[in-house]
Amino acid sequence: MIDKNSEEWARAPYWVRIALWGVTTRKSAIYFETGAALAAICLFIVGLFYPPIIVGVGLFGSSYWYAAAIRWADNASLWKESAE
Repeated sequence: MIDKNSEEWARAPYWVRIALWGVTTRKSAIYFETGAALAAICLFIVGLFYPPIIVGVGLFGSSYWYAAAIRWADNASLWKESAE
């Protein structure tokens, strides 16, 4: 979990805070990253047959942005163990 009231979170770059806004756990962040990449691959394949769908490939950018934010949070040790 990320403690969004912590001083470490307040020092995170704006692009990281936007990417991880609403995220509660690292696991859910990884699911979104993977889902965006898989959707982009599917939309790319469909776009080969129906060109207007090719704009969905922009999800690759979303997936990369999310991956970069997750890695930044990893390096900054923002993820805390949940008390379950």
